[in-house]
Amino acid sequence: MFASYAQQTTLREAFVKTFDGKNPCRICKLVREGQQSEKTKQSVLPLVKVDSLPYAKAFVLEPPAVRTLPVVSDVAALPRAESPPTPPPRLA
Repeated sequence: MFASYAQQTTLREAFVKTFDGKNPCRICKLVREGQQSEKTKQSVLPLVKVDSLPYAKAFVLEPPAVRTLPVVSDVAALPRAESPPTPPPRLA
């Protein structure tokens, strides 16, 4: 809608016409008709009475299992023994 209005008028007027609700497009009209038909077709679900719900007679709370993290040695994280080259290397 905006593109077709923008070809005929200024961009500001095209924007206003597109979103003011006074100039609905074909899709907007279909959506509005669908919404109206949904309002008229409200379905009523039958109510079901639940006499009782099953429940647990006793709750047992247990502490979480103890988890140990594996020991990982990372060679890259160890401190370096050699110092960086001096002066810094030029382009390789």
